[in-house]
Parts: sequence; structure tokens; C-alpha cells
Amino acid sequence: MVLVVPLPERLGHILGKFRDVLSKSQFKNFQSVMFGLIVSHCKEHDVKSIRDAISETKCQSSINRFFTSPSWSLDNIMKRAEDIVFSNLRHDDNLEFVAIDDSVCKKYGTHSEMVCYNHSTTLGTVLSHNYVTAFYLSGDIHIPSSIILLYGNKKRCEEKSIPFKTKVELCNEIIDKHRSRAKKTIVLIDSWYTVHDVISYCRKHDYGWIGDMKSNRVIVYEGKKMHVSDLIDIVMERGRFTDTIIDGEIYNAVKLKVYIPSLLKKENINIVINVRAETKDIRILCTELEKEDTVTIIRYALKRMKIENFYRDTKQLGFGEYRFRKSEAALIHAHLVFLAYILLEILRHRLLSYRIAKTMPSIEFVITWVRKKTKQQFVRYICDKLKQGTPIRSLLLATGKMDTVHV
Repeated sequence: MVLVVPLPERLGHILGKFRDVLSKSQFKNFQSVMFGLIVSHCKEHDVKSIRDAISETKCQSSINRFFTSPSWSLDNIMKRAEDIVFSNLRHDDNLEFVAIDDSVCKKYGTHSEMVCYNHSTTLGTVLSHNYVTAFYLSGDIHIPSSIILLYGNKKRCEEKSIPFKTKVELCNEIIDKHRSRAKKTIVLIDSWYTVHDVISYCRKHDYGWIGDMKSNRVIVYEGKKMHVSDLIDIVMERGRFTDTIIDGEIYNAVKLKVYIPSLLKKENINIVINVRAETKDIRILCTELEKEDTVTIIRYALKRMKIENFYRDTKQLGFGEYRFRKSEAALIHAHLVFLAYILLEILRHRLLSYRIAKTMPSIEFVITWVRKKTKQQFVRYICDKLKQGTPIRSLLLATGKMDTVHV
């Protein structure tokens, strides 16, 4: 398979590191898919659009088979990506974070395996695939975990003849499969996963944890049973909140010891209530971390926002944009989108070290940079061919319609 649009050199160098874990033909497909995911426009990351975006001369069936009938190992590819990241970026040997969350990818038909109605805070209850994933943070390394699990209701699991697992059980599976690289691991979870089973799994692996809580959670404070919202009123009346500055933002925060019957039996844990002064948004955190002060706990908890930003960025790379019926192909697509993000994460650090960017660029900046480089190289390709006397008609036949090259 020949790429009519040449790969930008710096991206091609990173992709070249996967050459020895794939056969020659599969590596060419891999290059095409990775490049296509990055340069394709939003809502145009299915197999056909990937082919059109990179203007390949070969039909799209080979790319389709790359997803649906893989003769390559996804584990080997993701392991190689992890090795590249940890050999290029600084890792903190003392502290690491694992943020766990789920994301809904809207679907429009019931024929896809494992598709069911899921709730999303932004979309409501929609027909969709629901992925439970993790995001890893340590030092300069901010990357998605290679563990991506697809949730399906009992009916869908029975159709696939696989055991049904709740999202909490899938979260615990991620915790189980995680292999620590630092002395201390802290799991960051939202209110859905702040439950007894998840806390027990964190304890089993000797991981610290910080969980968000809803204001209607029942607690016991000073011997009285109440909702967290009632506790907030009490703390405000007593003037217990103190001003705290975190990353330039002002928070009003307080740290208390409470008993939460639904989480841990007969044990008090720390609860941190923080209010962002500018917006008046109240956030309730609970944790068993004892040595960390209020500021540190809030700063740690704010790192969970990284996974939400990650989901936003991967939408630009086609997360959820596929038309496969088989759930295995959908999972491969999700893994490769996450891999494209990892490649861009490596590239954004390199753009800074090469002084192409003056400050650490965003993922969006790097995507735009790759697209601009691609456009420049495509123009050079056309000019070179015209200088060689290649007829314009032949160029159009080789590259496809000009409006399909999205750069």
C-alpha cells in the first residue's frame, strides 16, 4: 500500500518504532490508519474516510480487514507504545495516578454488538457503546491506559455468550490489571465508582484513592446521621471554611472526619469539601489519605479532570466514529484512537524540544501541525509530479477527488 500523501517526518519516525511488531503489509495498514485518524476531520474517521483522507491508491478493504480480521497482536502494539512513552518522557518513581471513568459513544442502530441505552451527563440516555477506561499520570507522562473495557447490559452479554459485568466490576478489573511503576499509586474516581466494592479493591492492592461524592450521600458526623448537604450548611454556619489557593484559583475548603456507612464499616474517613470561589461550585471528596493536607488532596483530585479533557481530545481523533457491527472491531478502533493520542502526546513533547513550539503545545495544536505539514507535503508532491510531466488527469485518478483530502 502506497501513501500518496507522505507522512510528516517526525510522525513517521515515531511510527517506524512499531515496524518490528508487525508484518510488512500490516505495518503499512497500521501507518495508514494512524495517519488517517490524525488528519481526518471531525465525524469522518470511519474506514472509507480514513482511506480518502490519506488518498491511498489501494482499495479500502485491506484497512477494513485490519480492524475486523486482525492477524496482528493488539497487546504487542500497545506494549510497544508504552515502552516508547516511558523511554522518552520523565516518570515519577514515587507517585502515580490512575483516573478511571467511562465514556458514551452514541450509535444510531441496534445491530452493533453490545450497543444498549446508557446514560451520559451531556447526551442524556442514548443508544450507545459505553467504554470504561483509565488515564495514567506520573511526572511528564499523561496517557490513556491500554486497558479499554466495553460495557454491555445483561441482554447484550447473553447474545455474545459472555459474563455480564457491571461498570463497577469493570472498574475493579482495571484496578486489578494495573501494574504500578511508582512507590505510591492513587486511584481517582467519580461518584459513580465511589462505592464499597471499588474501595475494597484499592485496599487489596494497597492503592490510595480519592472519590467524588454526591451531596445526598448519607454520613454520620458528631454522632448525627445526615446528608452531606446538611453537613455543608453546618460547616458554613460555623465558619469552618478557609481560603486556599491552588494553581492560581481560590477555593474555600475544609477537611473533616466522618463515618460513611455505605463505604466502610465502623471506620471514619476524611472528607474534603471545597468551593471554587469564582463559580461557587461545591465539590465533595472522600479519601483514606491521612498524611496529605487539604491543599494536596484537592490538587490530587483535580488531576481527574485530565481524563475528561482526554475524552474531548480523542473525539477529534475519531473516538466512537466507526460502523462495525462486531464489538471486537469497535474495541480495536478505540485502542487505535487511544494509540493515536499517545503518539501525539510524544510528538507534542518533541515539538517543544525541537523549539517548533515555544511552550508545551496542546494536543489540538499538534493535530493542526500534522495537518499543515501534510498539506505542505501534498502540494510539493503535486508540484513534483507536474514538473516530471505527469498529466493532471493521472494525478486526479491516483489521488481521488481533491475535496476528499482533508488537510
